[in-house]
Amino acid sequence: MKRTLFYLVIVLILFSCNKKEGEYLYPAFILVGQNNEKGIHYIQSDDIICDTDCYPGQTLNLDLNCDNVYDFEFKYEMSNPYMQSYGYSKFVITPLGNNSVCVSNSNNKWVDSLLYNDTIDYKRNWLDSTALLCSYNWTVFDYINIEGYWFHTNNYYIGVKIDMVDYQLYGWIEKKGLEIKRYAITEPYLK
Repeated sequence: MKRTLFYLVIVLILFSCNKKEGEYLYPAFILVGQNNEKGIHYIQSDDIICDTDCYPGQTLNLDLNCDNVYDFEFKYEMSNPYMQSYGYSKFVITPLGNNSVCVSNSNNKWVDSLLYNDTIDYKRNWLDSTALLCSYNWTVFDYINIEGYWFHTNNYYIGVKIDMVDYQLYGWIEKKGLEIKRYAITEPYLK
């Protein structure tokens, strides 16, 4: 009887130690536009970075993974509108914390313009500091300089990466003009 009780206790201990709280899967990529699969956190948005009443230094912060910490900051900069000899406007995105934005292979300071169904993963070119979406400079002498891929773009997306301690979250942001339309980010999910 004692022997049976001893084996029963051993079996119970083994089973209790073998319990798994739940194994999580961590998606290693996301497709641009992907929004309704398991492991994808999707947000429809109407956040306006800057409308018709723009002022220098206007910003919009986004928390893509809903952890109450801002992940990216969009900033619109412009010269004083009353300046008459020259002017500029510049639109940038800054990854906050350890996050990154997908940049072009040919100019690693310019945000890449991704197409629908492009893959966003570790193979992309990532930058963890401020990157240019577009800039426009002009002078009274007709000198005009436009930089960046996002001056007149439609149906393009920004690739983003959020670095967690043990894994990365990949996502995309759809921007039209000075408005963030929607975005999605990968998230861990139970197996």
